[in-house]
Amino acid sequence: MSKYVIALFSGLLFSLGFSPFNFLFLTIVSLSSFLFLLEKSSSPRESFWISFIFGIGVWSIGISWVIVSIYYHGDVSLIVSVLITSLFIVLLSLYKSLVGIIYFKLKKNFIFNALVLFPFAWVFVETLRGFLFSGFPWLLLGISITNSPLSGFLPIFGSSGSSIILCIISALLVITFNLKRSNKLSKYQINKIRMISGSFLIILVSTPPLLLNKISWTEEIGKQKVSIYQPNLTLEEKWSYEGIAETRNLLNKALLVAENRELIIFPETAFISNETSRESFFKSLEDLLSKKEIYLITGILGTKGEARTNTLHGYGLAKGTYDKVKLVPFGEYVPFLDIFGNFLNFIGINITNMQPGYEYKTLKIGKYVVSPTICYEIAFESIVLETASISNLFITLSNDTWFGDSIGPYQHLEISQARAIEHERAVLRSTNSGISAIINEKGEIQEKIGIFEDKSLNHTVSIREGTTPYSYFKRYPLYLYLLLIFMYLYQNNRTNVTK
Repeated sequence: MSKYVIALFSGLLFSLGFSPFNFLFLTIVSLSSFLFLLEKSSSPRESFWISFIFGIGVWSIGISWVIVSIYYHGDVSLIVSVLITSLFIVLLSLYKSLVGIIYFKLKKNFIFNALVLFPFAWVFVETLRGFLFSGFPWLLLGISITNSPLSGFLPIFGSSGSSIILCIISALLVITFNLKRSNKLSKYQINKIRMISGSFLIILVSTPPLLLNKISWTEEIGKQKVSIYQPNLTLEEKWSYEGIAETRNLLNKALLVAENRELIIFPETAFISNETSRESFFKSLEDLLSKKEIYLITGILGTKGEARTNTLHGYGLAKGTYDKVKLVPFGEYVPFLDIFGNFLNFIGINITNMQPGYEYKTLKIGKYVVSPTICYEIAFESIVLETASISNLFITLSNDTWFGDSIGPYQHLEISQARAIEHERAVLRSTNSGISAIINEKGEIQEKIGIFEDKSLNHTVSIREGTTPYSYFKRYPLYLYLLLIFMYLYQNNRTNVTK
């Protein structure tokens, strides 16, 4: 029973390495404890339950913000909200169970298990979670180094590749401090292995702050004056005539105080009126936009035939339109509508199906290329990689009002910081009610607006070109790593079976 208690406690520690806590060492301790428990497991059943309970701990804190959107904004009872959130936690915990099963089925000697098998199993399952059932790449292990001295790994390996590094660091900790004497190893050999393991551990944790963090992979080619507006409307106000009028008045004020060649950004679906009314409004502002040569990028509720789209559009001298491709399941559309539609109607949750975009596009502000994402698209490494190498600036729009003053908006902001570091591009994040921020190419927050604050940000950001190793090679090294380890494990296991 004590193993399961430790597994739960270790899982609870895991999320504390992410924002807003940023205690990375607790995530590493969590991983090391999890690895130790997996190595001590004596059966597939025990390994399954250790991993599952560890997952319950991870996700109970990690996605605690989900219940806020369901209960406060989904118009359902507290009991139903708790049940839906609990079901989500259970489903995500099954991914951790898969890590445990892979580890038990393929484990051999401890050093191999810790340094090769554990990172492989963890990152393989993280990769699966990123695309199965539409994907949910939240709390990827590598994101936890964003606000730490280890962030220098991100522009080389990306978040997923950095997950491998953290698994190896955790494994080296266990080997260094918990390698036991066995019949096969003498005391001298144990001490030698511990010394080598400790040396590699020191090298891994010291290389980013001493070397990698000081490297500039891209170069500045210009600067851009930017203003980000956070209206801070409640969901009820946002979708009302009063909210529409208030947002329009805020834009009018923003244009009056804007400087020539300024980039103004409004959040996701800031303008939700019908197409005719919206375009009439912007047409009336066109003279002012042109006279001051203003770049305006905002979220709108677009249309595609009779369907609605979640759209990012450029007005004034900003050119281009992007329809959100990766819609939120059960938020913007209902997957398997025939199966889930009636059930959601039964429990009182009504969701409007939106039409996704067909391709990832860029926008232009003068001679510079902007890479856009909307809401949780920023969490998908593969989406950002689509346009990162040809862009000079990232813009991400969101509406995190759904999650209130929970840890959700802080985690979302941290993901934006990670994308900035991975590609060495400034990220401009505009949200309806927080946290809006201007993030530089090193992932540092230059300015931000807190949750439920009605403010604006004014700053000058660096426009950059060039590619980081991660931007250039994309995720192919990660896939090659997984493939080579898989082929080795398969061949090794097959050879052992035939002996």
